[in-house]
Amino acid sequence: MASRFWDADGALRKELRPGEIILWKGRPNMRATAAIEQGQFWVGLLTAGVGTGFLFPSLNDYMLSDAPKGPMGVFFGLLFFGFGLLSVLHGIRAVLVTRRTVYAVTDHRLLIVKDLGRKQVTTIAPSAINAVELTQGRDGAGSITFRRETVDDDKVVKLAFLGVHNVGEAAAEIEKLRLGAAAARRTSAS
Repeated sequence: MASRFWDADGALRKELRPGEIILWKGRPNMRATAAIEQGQFWVGLLTAGVGTGFLFPSLNDYMLSDAPKGPMGVFFGLLFFGFGLLSVLHGIRAVLVTRRTVYAVTDHRLLIVKDLGRKQVTTIAPSAINAVELTQGRDGAGSITFRRETVDDDKVVKLAFLGVHNVGEAAAEIEKLRLGAAAARRTSAS
């Protein structure tokens, strides 16, 4: 049986390599995550509502009528309802995951550790970050987005530390780490 309380520091320590030092660590704010996910939640509720609008009359017709109009209303109703339900559940899960998520900047990499049912660790090397974007509120909390643009297949991969306190301090540490990796690459190339 899993513990009711999650030890974020312990989960982070388990992921550190020998000699690796944590420069900054933080946890996401559940309220900020809920604000980000609320659009998906409301669209899911609306879609599920539309689905039930198709589903119940079609089920009544299909089950009670001597000559039903066909299963298309039931099919589309179930499709819309299922999509809406999955969308709502995804938003709720994203909010719940914030309780068991920790972010860290170490002297070698960035870490995102999530543990809701199964552990998921995302590691970002400083050389993989092309840009750091910061969104900060008046209270010092905000989000940091890291961009990685790949040249080969024209993809932009975005990862983020969402809804963290003292976001300016975290962004400064990430930028130092990123610039240090870039300087090391230039030195080794020459």
